[in-house]
Amino acid sequence: MQLKKQQTAFYPLVFKPNSSRVVEGRLQLTNLQTNQHFEYKLLGVTEEPIASQHIQINCVAKQQQTMHILISNKGAYSVTYAVETDLPSAKGPAQLTVPGKSSSSPNQASYPLSVSPPIGGQFNGSITFTDVTNPQNYQWFTVQLQIDRSPPQQKYVLSTEIRKPVVLDIALKNKEKEPMSFTVNVDGEGLQGASEFTIAPLSDKVYELMFLPLSVGRFLGSLSFGNVTVGEIWYELDLEAKEAAPKTLTQFQAEIGKHQDQEVFVENPSSSDVKMKFSSSNFQNFQVLAKEVAIKSYDTATVRIRYKPTQVQTVQYATVLF
Repeated sequence: MQLKKQQTAFYPLVFKPNSSRVVEGRLQLTNLQTNQHFEYKLLGVTEEPIASQHIQINCVAKQQQTMHILISNKGAYSVTYAVETDLPSAKGPAQLTVPGKSSSSPNQASYPLSVSPPIGGQFNGSITFTDVTNPQNYQWFTVQLQIDRSPPQQKYVLSTEIRKPVVLDIALKNKEKEPMSFTVNVDGEGLQGASEFTIAPLSDKVYELMFLPLSVGRFLGSLSFGNVTVGEIWYELDLEAKEAAPKTLTQFQAEIGKHQDQEVFVENPSSSDVKMKFSSSNFQNFQVLAKEVAIKSYDTATVRIRYKPTQVQTVQYATVLF
């Protein structure tokens, strides 16, 4: 390079490593007129290469989908890559050969990556292509799997009155020679069931799901069984909770100035302790002899209702709600 008098210039020096390592070097510049030397000690540090590309695969659980990844070879000779991935349920050839630039074929090759995830959700991973003769030469890609839930195995409609349980039996089969354990997810208003379920080898077993609504309405629910081998098996549930028919007590009879009591049984069919309040449509004549009714789980409380007449030869009515 040539410099004019009182001129400053930059010497272009390129560091272009072909592998991940630390490189030491030396640069010497000599003034040919004065024979003056300028020496520089160089240190080049190669960082891990960033991913060549981010790949997103949208698929459905238990359904196979294939994505083709294009791999390039900038060299003059063909390169064979060993392929590794940490993606769940992914498969493809163990090696991929990419022709070089000097070849009559294109210096690119397509790698078929197939995924068949057993369950829905989002998973992140990577796939790496490593030169079998020079492990420092590799290409890698980040991959994200966006997996939609598979269609339900079946849809069930469960209908009952509030506080009246109904049971759904689901039969599952284990075709393996080892016990198969499932993690169970129960989702829905008033649904109750075990959180784990194990089936003996080569046998069937029934899972019991109870629908015990405590409020009137129509709800959607689901029941899913998860296992690392078979993935997710799930059922869609249409839940209907109807108003319970009122219970009619035997007729009260009492004289003016006196009263008559009747006992009623209030049940708590849920798995939690509850405190129940009450209301009366005719509080003047019919009263509940308790401010609040506390009932333990799966227990029953006895409550007294008192009738005090205020008129003679007149039938008096009330609706008492708990």
